[in-house]
Amino acid sequence: MAPNLKDPISCKYLILDFLYKENLFFYLLARVISSVDGNELLTVFNRYAHHEHLGVRYMTPHEFLQDYLGYLKGDNIDPTTLDILSALVDLNKDQSLSN
Repeated sequence: MAPNLKDPISCKYLILDFLYKENLFFYLLARVISSVDGNELLTVFNRYAHHEHLGVRYMTPHEFLQDYLGYLKGDNIDPTTLDILSALVDLNKDQSLSN
């Protein structure tokens, strides 16, 4: 049964479930990244960072979630969910994620 996205309680639990699963993903990702050479990591980051400002390459939170991580892609995504998760990713709220 699909969750009712118009019900705030259902959305809350859907987001909490997503964050729990993503927390495990990010924990494992952090373990892998800590063992990767910095130059290799920068190469991968620059492949997805399509913007540049004052010589610093960056990507938007939406690009990070959809292109870099491959989440919330396709025609049937809920823009509100994408905005909420993007706000969680963009810690300093400047709409840019840089290395």
